[in-house]
Amino acid sequence: MYKIIFLFLTFAFITGCNKKNKISSEPVIVSISISRLRNPGETPFSISDEKISIFIKKASSDSELYPIKLNGRSRKPFSLELTWTLRPVSEIRPRKVENQIHDRAIEISTEIVLRPLFSENAPEILKGTGEYWQTFSKLSPGDLSEKLINGFKQTINTALLKINLENKLLSSPSSYLKKKLESESPETRILTIEIIGKRNLKDCEDNLIAILKSEKYLSIKLRASAVLGMMKSRKAVESVSELALMVSEEHAIALMNVLGNIGGKKAKTFLLWMENGHSSKQIRSAASNILKRHFIME
Repeated sequence: MYKIIFLFLTFAFITGCNKKNKISSEPVIVSISISRLRNPGETPFSISDEKISIFIKKASSDSELYPIKLNGRSRKPFSLELTWTLRPVSEIRPRKVENQIHDRAIEISTEIVLRPLFSENAPEILKGTGEYWQTFSKLSPGDLSEKLINGFKQTINTALLKINLENKLLSSPSSYLKKKLESESPETRILTIEIIGKRNLKDCEDNLIAILKSEKYLSIKLRASAVLGMMKSRKAVESVSELALMVSEEHAIALMNVLGNIGGKKAKTFLLWMENGHSSKQIRSAASNILKRHFIME
């Protein structure tokens, strides 16, 4: 009789403890650490770890995969490690932005690592990066601190988005990725393109080519071109060539390298034309080098 009562009380005690201290079986971020990589000559800028933590919590508030519960209890606990860096101001080719000539740029980048505290739960470390590139006028830079703080928020959002979305995209059918290419979020479109390249989903080839014609942002067009180059998409040669004629010299050279990776008669014909007929000496020289690297045996 006493033994039965003792077992009952023990069970009740354990049950009560579990109700008060419920241990989740889902992935939970239980700690946050922040560090900064310094660069010589970087622009004076500082932001507190506390403020960065607030940005992280806000950015992850809607996360279903990895919610933050600091000091929480979980069978799958993760630590979040954020490292950020600010690159020195660089001189860029002048361009007109809102009736002002921008000739300088500054970049802030963030890497977020989700590290499982118990390796048996998730042997792979999850990583996401975000970059923010801000151009401005040397004569009238404005409030760079405010721009960098807003940019910092964007890099955190992008890094967490990559981690959360990448898990979904890596395991989803290509039909799902095709829909994500039409997302209203530029970050989602960029990440989807990267995952298509990582998985080498050649049935998304036509969708990537369509991006070269319809996408608003050049950076996304360039990402799509790079993936098409990895796929060696002969169907993309015409669209990549057209884009190379509409962008800056630096971007044109990057696109010519894509054509070199793709290869084929059409790509070679375009590069020969760029080598002999383009007005820019830099373009002609680059085309010549690309032809030597990729078509020397033909």
